[in-house]
Amino acid sequence: FRDNHEAFVNANTVVYGVSKDNMASHEKFKENQSFPFELIADEDGALCEAFGVWQLKSRNGEEKMGIVRSTFIINPNGDILKSWDKVAVGGHVDEVLEAVQAL
Repeated sequence: FRDNHEAFVNANTVVYGVSKDNMASHEKFKENQSFPFELIADEDGALCEAFGVWQLKSRNGEEKMGIVRSTFIINPNGDILKSWDKVAVGGHVDEVLEAVQAL
């Protein structure tokens, strides 16, 4: 999303990143990654729960709760127009950009 940020802006789209990390962690990560968009700190997990991305995950034979990488297109009224879950990074940004440009 960072590398295609201008294309999203041109498509009248605002990009946000969300995780349960605190704002200090987000600011450092944003700076290190040169993100041109805002990161939202959902420390209590309310947003993650509301969007259904806080789920039981399996890794190396262990199960624990975690955020499932997901993307949502939300209109100004707050309606979810399209969503992707269990996102793989490769090619995903292009798919999302095509979807917002088609709106």
